[in-house]
Amino acid sequence: FPYIKKGLFGRTKHEFTKWFMVKPFTWYCNKKILKSKIIGKEKFKKIKKAVVTCNHVNIWDCLLVKKAFKKKKLFITAAPFNNRKDFLGKLMRAGDMMPMSDTHAGMRHFNKALDYRLGKKKSFVLFYPEQAMWWNYEKPRPYKNGAFHYAVKYNVPIIPTFITFIKTDELD
Repeated sequence: FPYIKKGLFGRTKHEFTKWFMVKPFTWYCNKKILKSKIIGKEKFKKIKKAVVTCNHVNIWDCLLVKKAFKKKKLFITAAPFNNRKDFLGKLMRAGDMMPMSDTHAGMRHFNKALDYRLGKKKSFVLFYPEQAMWWNYEKPRPYKNGAFHYAVKYNVPIIPTFITFIKTDELD
């Protein structure tokens, strides 16, 4: 997986897809589908790089976190099966997805990318420490250690985010 885009053509294609497909879809999804409201984003304005955690309750929740961190460079970790070769996979990569790997060599490559993002660059990296998505689950679940391991390793703060729901009469 090419975690760090190289070459003028590769970076240009990535940025074009991000600005003209992913960002408009993120805006539309947050405005019309999720009807999201971000509370407390002013509290992390001065933070330059961090590990972000969030409960994983919806296939679009990463877009909600992207909205909260829209002025920051946010990368989203994902399970290996999200590294798809189809059009959706291209869009997820343009949205700065960083899939983990099933192999030792792949995870070494993933760790180098994290070293670049959290060590050398000023980036935010989103982890879902509950490890799996539970559709519309409203309570916190036990966390795995991965996100916290990387925060300690790179000496960066952890910004915990949590998605809550408002009950409506609309059909979901």
